[in-house]
Amino acid sequence: MDEKQKKEEQKVLLVVAKTDNNQLKVVHKSSAKTGIMKSLLPSIENLEDFMKIEKHSNMLETFFTNFMHQCKNPTDFRFYHLPAALLDKLDILQDMLKSPEENKDFLAQYEVKPEDYIKPEQQVEQKTGTEPELPKEQPNSLENRIDWEQLARLGINRESLEQSGDLKAILSGNKSGLVAIDTQVEGIPISTQGRIYFQEGENGKLDLKIDCCRREPVLDLPFHGTLLSEEAQKNILANGNAGHPVNLSLKEGETTACLVSLDKLTNNLVAVPVNDILIPHEIKGVTLTPELQKQLTEGGKVLVEGMTSQWNTLFDGYIQYNAAKEKLDFTFDGLDRNRYKAQTQQQMADQKIFIPKKLLGAELTPEQQKKFREGGTIYVQGMKDKQGQPFNAYVKMNFDKAKPEFFKWNPDKTRSAAKEVTPTAEHKTQVAVNNGATDETTKNVKEPLKANAQQPVQTQAAKGEKKKVKSRKI
Repeated sequence: MDEKQKKEEQKVLLVVAKTDNNQLKVVHKSSAKTGIMKSLLPSIENLEDFMKIEKHSNMLETFFTNFMHQCKNPTDFRFYHLPAALLDKLDILQDMLKSPEENKDFLAQYEVKPEDYIKPEQQVEQKTGTEPELPKEQPNSLENRIDWEQLARLGINRESLEQSGDLKAILSGNKSGLVAIDTQVEGIPISTQGRIYFQEGENGKLDLKIDCCRREPVLDLPFHGTLLSEEAQKNILANGNAGHPVNLSLKEGETTACLVSLDKLTNNLVAVPVNDILIPHEIKGVTLTPELQKQLTEGGKVLVEGMTSQWNTLFDGYIQYNAAKEKLDFTFDGLDRNRYKAQTQQQMADQKIFIPKKLLGAELTPEQQKKFREGGTIYVQGMKDKQGQPFNAYVKMNFDKAKPEFFKWNPDKTRSAAKEVTPTAEHKTQVAVNNGATDETTKNVKEPLKANAQQPVQTQAAKGEKKKVKSRKI
């Protein structure tokens, strides 16, 4: 299987949490092994950290098995999977989630249910509260070498680190996120926040390191024996990176060329030796010239054009190495984000776009789906408004907005007269009222109107009675 086909078959796992206002996010790739829920905003900057599911892989089984063991309230989460090529249409799915009951048929096509990926005996364990037998830790593992009593004296425990996902980070040799630190110095209580990590010390001992938060960066004092230049300070305040190598005394008597960046979580400076930085030969499908690689290694900010996103659309971006993150940063300031818009729209029109099997509750035939995908107009009967009342309408896909539009006339045949509306003419009042609109005849209506109704049954009956009274006048 070539790389392009592999990417097209990849899916991304999405999550909606009750505690997060039902905001649609992407599951972090680290959650597959840990089972600890960690999510990201679906932005290009986070692309490399998305959990991607490949065909025939057992990643979902692994994730949901671990997730059900770790999560206290698994029912607070709903999961969906989406082809990676359609991630730029995520706003459509987010809109559907605002009214899940009305769009349940559409959402069901993309929903992932944990119980479908957990073995029956594991489901029984989850229901009965029986803890599964976990693999034994290796005697010399990093976790067994941590001085948990030392962390406890700082108000940090294993459970809190595990719940936040920071345990996975520090066991991987990385820094934690911000954690609360509570301790005492000479009987005086001190509370602050910081990032913790471990380094190998002398005699095989594991040393705890703490980067405490600062209110603001301190750039006017020497950093590892070197006072940063005005240019470096200006660059750090502007984008977080010094922008060029800085000679620092990381070890006594030695000077090392380093890239310096600002850790925006703590406002501390972080340095990485230039010799330890590896720049890939290819980024997002674009081969970097030796000159561009050299500029990036030296901390420069370079423009890379025509990169290919995970959903196979083109984009441009500025790239710069961030020493605090130990990876490349992508920024887009001043760039034309619509440069490839026409090409992308045509690509999506030709290839993949959301074509539901049901539209507002009405089943679409294969012929209708095909015509809909090709940009044709279809006439759909039996759709339902927000009050559950049926209506009919002409429907056509708007590729610019990536969503369907509704017309009361066929827009392909009567373009001069067609106006974008929700229902056909005989259902117009019904759908408007049932979706919240009112006028003088309907402002006090509490029951939904039936199909073809222009006003409440009571009002119509009253008018009929009134006409009868008038007819009796002599």
